[in-house]
Amino acid sequence: MKQLIIGLFVLLTFSLQAQSTDTYIELLRSNIQLEKKNVIAESLDLSDKLSEKFWPIYNEYQGELIKITDKRIELIKDYAKNYQTLSDKKANNYIERAFDNREELLKLDKKYYEKVNDAIGSRYAGKFIQLISRINALVDIQISAELPLFPVPADSVDVK
Repeated sequence: MKQLIIGLFVLLTFSLQAQSTDTYIELLRSNIQLEKKNVIAESLDLSDKLSEKFWPIYNEYQGELIKITDKRIELIKDYAKNYQTLSDKKANNYIERAFDNREELLKLDKKYYEKVNDAIGSRYAGKFIQLISRINALVDIQISAELPLFPVPADSVDVK
């Protein structure tokens, strides 16, 4: 887990000036995926027999997770682009999309908890979800630290 934290810190503090945002995101994503897989492999310490059952499920999970994170990335990019001119309507849209994204992620985690549980048992499935949750929390903390909060008007007494 320490390696993941160090890897995240190094990549998240990497200068954007030298690369496009999309290139940076792909570099960050590939590093997170690799580090996450290493942490999970080390933490679960599966036998060969259990590994044969688990890793195809994990790879399937990653494929679905990418689709959800792509939506989140697009949301963040859109927010960054429109931050300075944020209206109440647009702010509401961002929050609704963020809620939808969280719900999709929770559904995915539940779905793959069941798949891992069926394949190798509840303790391994539970540990897998705990690891995923902790890694996601680390990423969320870094994103939260970088994204500014919604701006509110100076005369916010009577906004509505």
